[in-house]
Amino acid sequence: MTASRTWPPRLHPWRAAPVMACVLALGFAAGCERPAAVDPQPAAARIAPADSVGLDGPVRIEALDPRPGTQLPADIARALSSDARVLDCAEGTHAGASAFAPDWVVARRVNLDDDGRDDWVVHGRHRCLAAGDAADWWLYADDGTRRRLLLAAGRARAMELQAPRNGGFRDVVFQRDGGAVRASYRGTAYVFPTLQRTGATAGTGTTLDSGRSTASPANGAQVVQTVAGRLEISPAGTGTHGDAHVVRLDGRELLRTGADGAFADFPLPRLVARYPALAPFDEVLVFQQHMYGNACSGGPLWMLGLRRGGAAVRSAAIDYCGGGDPVLQADGAALRVTLPGAPASGAHAGQAPQRWEFRDGELHRLDTP
Repeated sequence: MTASRTWPPRLHPWRAAPVMACVLALGFAAGCERPAAVDPQPAAARIAPADSVGLDGPVRIEALDPRPGTQLPADIARALSSDARVLDCAEGTHAGASAFAPDWVVARRVNLDDDGRDDWVVHGRHRCLAAGDAADWWLYADDGTRRRLLLAAGRARAMELQAPRNGGFRDVVFQRDGGAVRASYRGTAYVFPTLQRTGATAGTGTTLDSGRSTASPANGAQVVQTVAGRLEISPAGTGTHGDAHVVRLDGRELLRTGADGAFADFPLPRLVARYPALAPFDEVLVFQQHMYGNACSGGPLWMLGLRRGGAAVRSAAIDYCGGGDPVLQADGAALRVTLPGAPASGAHAGQAPQRWEFRDGELHRLDTP
């Protein structure tokens, strides 16, 4: 008994046209091959879901990406509410408290280390955290129970997640006005190995020249909002430009320099880098003392550990009269400082390279003097 056959054959709409054309032209002649499947959605139209980004290859996220993000976790929202970028903005506080709201940023789920668990890429949307075609960026790891800050990257137009590595976190490239800057994962956080900072090369640090400070023309003060309150560096009294300076935190004097204080030969303190969440501190600031002259291109360095609601811890100083710029590298709970040193010359006795580590509020030299 011959089985009945339905005619014409049942075809999906997207296959019907090429098959029927083949049948009409050639009947069932040999050589009329079955057409290849056609994707009903062009490749250019296929995008990841609004709250996640796929990872088959390099991934680019634009600051102006109009797609909505996913809900911001409460712990990230709390951390961002005290971020200097928020608190330094005129709209960032109200009645002495942070005015940050979750809709100030866009959060996207991205698997940064190919461990099968999505992490977090956050970029600004509110005008305190974005301007023009650029925004501030943060990367957070997610272990399933909590989020951990990997990088506060500052302002950029786009973030490009690079192709997979053989284990570990992918490199990330940020497109800034000055060009592309690559961040690599080292130890427990992302760092910018070649990013030049003010007076130092600082990985994962936010510095005064990154636009997070304000200056008062009246007294020449430099002001930065920290997790422990307002930090101010200002001349002491009404003396000349080269006189003593005072560093104050939330109105309390932390350091006085000059002839009657510390660093008599290097009276000008400059904040060169900031590191968030360098345990046990919520923030660590790095200062370098300078002089008004050219005998030394940068002087001693010291660190200030800050905790929300806790006392500030000021380290001892590393005696230095540069040479090359110090190189700063955050690694877990430690901050490592490399001083390149300087060769001897007719005007300078020279200085050997040094390596130091700041951990738990104390400085330790790693090299044998």
